[in-house]
Parts: sequence; C-alpha cells; structure tokens
Amino acid sequence: MAIRMAILSGIVVSVMMVFNGRLSDATGLYTATALIHASGLLTMCIVLKVKHISLRKLPRASWLLYMGGVIGVFTVFFNNLTITVLGASLVSALGLCGQILTSLVLEQSQAFGVQKQKLQPMKLVALFIILVGIGVMLE
Repeated sequence: MAIRMAILSGIVVSVMMVFNGRLSDATGLYTATALIHASGLLTMCIVLKVKHISLRKLPRASWLLYMGGVIGVFTVFFNNLTITVLGASLVSALGLCGQILTSLVLEQSQAFGVQKQKLQPMKLVALFIILVGIGVMLE
C-alpha cells in the first residue's frame, strides 16, 4: 500500500508542477507561488473543518518541525522558476536526485532526529544509475 501511495504521490507532484509552472507563466513567479500556497491553505482549512480537527489543540513540537511549510514555499518557487526552461521530466529527475542525495546524508548523519539507515552498496549503484540517466537527459 505504501509503495502505491508513493507512486501516486509522484504522479500528483508531476501534474502539480506542470500546473504551477503554467500559473507562474500566466501570473508571474511570486504571485503564482503566493496563489498556490493560498489555495493549499484554503483546501486544508476545508479539510480540517470537514474532519472536525481544531488547530487550537496542537501537540507541542519543536519550532524547527514547522519549517516544512517554509521549505515548501521554496520548493514551489524553484520548480516554477525552472520548469518552463527545463521541462517537467528533467526538473523531476534533478529534484529526485537532490532528494535522494540529501536523504542519504540525513540518514547517515542522523540529522534532525532521522533514524540511521544501513547504507547498502546497491543504493550507491542505484544513485549512480540515476546520475547517468540525468546526464543522458541533459544531452
């Protein structure tokens, strides 16, 4: 089930990137980034209301954990900036490469409380294959 959901997430992200890039072309980079996050906030407000979830009873968490939203703004901004130049598939591939590299570093260094994962040689082989594939896409 988790694998299917991860694949679905990838599909949704690809469609989102195309929509966001087109909106950015139509309204401008900064305006589009603001509108995208405003529509996301509105959507989540509706979901919270329908599910009867109150934000007044939030469990305590480190302020650092709330930075995901800030990082999300930069993610959308950078995707919007690059998608019309590089195309959705290359932006996705480069983004995935960055995610994998960063995830490996975070897992090995146990940064932000991430549980350390065994670094298997095949993960490095897979990363190399991805890098070769991106190199081919850049040609």
